[in-house]
Amino acid sequence: MHWVAAVMSHQDRRVDMSPNPSASTQSRQVRRVTAFRRLAEPIWPFAFRGLLPVLGLILVALFGVTRFASAWIEDSVRSSVSAALADAGATWAELEVSGQHVTISGSVPTAAAAEVALNAARTATCPTWVGELVCATIVRDDFLTPPRDAPDAEVEAGVSPAVDQREAAERCEERLAEVMSGTQIQFTSGSASIAASSSDLLDRIAAIAAECPGRIRIEGHTDSTGNPEANMALSAQRAEAVRRALGERGVSTDRLEAVGFGQTSPIATNGTPAGRALNRRIEFHLPISGN
Repeated sequence: MHWVAAVMSHQDRRVDMSPNPSASTQSRQVRRVTAFRRLAEPIWPFAFRGLLPVLGLILVALFGVTRFASAWIEDSVRSSVSAALADAGATWAELEVSGQHVTISGSVPTAAAAEVALNAARTATCPTWVGELVCATIVRDDFLTPPRDAPDAEVEAGVSPAVDQREAAERCEERLAEVMSGTQIQFTSGSASIAASSSDLLDRIAAIAAECPGRIRIEGHTDSTGNPEANMALSAQRAEAVRRALGERGVSTDRLEAVGFGQTSPIATNGTPAGRALNRRIEFHLPISGN
């Protein structure tokens, strides 16, 4: 607290009743009054208050360039990435951390296990001042042994590679059946010329077929309209047209087999237009799956 003085003037006018005519008829007396009031002093002078943000930035910068900050970051990254690897089942992985750079090493069991470990390290998050953020900016691998394919690991575990391949073939057939569900490859009536409207469907089929194991059998089927021998030939020609179309889209034609079944394997009645439309179809099967 400090005191402030304020000077106030007060005038008091009086009338002189003296008989002396030369004297002033009025006299003026001035009284000065001094008052004091108390004002609150600032806790911090203005100059020091203005420096507080600057001092805060300096402290943050000092924290960032010190070894303490680097060690704190590395400890956080190491702890979070190690937990992510453990959750992913990558207990074999060894971790090396430098700042926010992570290197995973160790004797990797399979290629799939290596990918799981790398993905876990890339997606691990660390707590920060602004919330959870991805820990590692760079993730490298330095495996002691090259990753082995999953079938080799399954052989060591007593699982037959043929069983695994059959399961893969069945999954592939299911995917091809799904993409064909509710639709068909369209041909010009009475011919083996594929309609342009089926181009996108063939693109999707080719993408799946390229990932399938082993050989793929392309089956052509017709309805019962017309001569059975002619239908058999037409179904084979249509299957061959699909084989060539998939080959143009990058699928090895050595893995594709075209077969015509004509009208011998209907899936619906040939007594209605809707049934005949269902019987005119192309199917895909992988012989290894038992079909």
